[in-house]
Formats: sequence, structure tokens, C-alpha cells
Amino acid sequence: MFHQGGQDLGWFFDEWSCGSGMPAELEFIYADGSASRETVLVDKAVNRFRFNLERTPVSFVFDPDSRILCRAEGLKKKVKNGR
Repeated sequence: MFHQGGQDLGWFFDEWSCGSGMPAELEFIYADGSASRETVLVDKAVNRFRFNLERTPVSFVFDPDSRILCRAEGLKKKVKNGR
């Protein structure tokens, strides 16, 4: 497989080609400035996630720590008031 610095990177590419996907974090930001995080598994070209949050966020950030190499396009936020 691909080698960089003498290391076999096959494990990384296997996750995308024949593995079960890659975990990613979403950070939800609330009106008072606080935040919470949820981990999701990105395993398809298009993924949909549903969260049961105690409060309604004002925004969110996909992969807030920039841990995965990707381009996130078409992120949509649907918020349903109530639980």
C-alpha cells in the first residue's frame, strides 16, 4: 500500500475503500455560547443524522478539530422544536 515515512498507510485507505467508515464529530453551539459534541459514523457519500438534543442549537460545526481530510458540502440544518 502507500508508504510515508516508512509506515504502511493501508489501514487508512481500507477504511474508505472496504471498511465501515470514519468517525467524525459535530459540535453544536447554543445561544449562550456553550457547546456540545456528538460523534457520528460517516460511511457513505451522503449521510443523514438525527440528534435528540436537550436544547436547540443556533449553529453547528462538522469536524471542529479538522481531523479528517474531506470537503463538507451541502450541510443542512433542520431544527424541530420540542423533544
